[in-house]
Amino acid sequence: MCFITQQMGALHHATGNTRILLTGHSLGGAMAEIAALYLQIYLGAFYNGARPNAVSGLVTFGAPRTGYVSTTRDTSLSWPHYVNALVPFALRITKFEDIVPNSPALCTRCWHAPREVFYGETQVRV
Repeated sequence: MCFITQQMGALHHATGNTRILLTGHSLGGAMAEIAALYLQIYLGAFYNGARPNAVSGLVTFGAPRTGYVSTTRDTSLSWPHYVNALVPFALRITKFEDIVPNSPALCTRCWHAPREVFYGETQVRV
């Protein structure tokens, strides 16, 4: 367990209502996505399984594909499912011609968290 996780757990325990919004750009976005899931799980264990929803949101900008998509028909094993199940609000913002959100390639079975706002060349798609 790292120092930051211990401090977040102590802060959340001391205040009881601390809400965390994680954000990041590019590689920092991927790290924020992983941290959001980790903190939800860790802080849930910190409270003996009663998940307190400490992470209230996640917003990433131009993040690469972070999680693995299961090759089985059981979609509960996929990264988008975990993000939806554990993070109340997750949003990723991508831009036209940015190569980072397209890496690693789809053939690696890595995938993004759901809910995208895409800034195209001439339009915005939500």
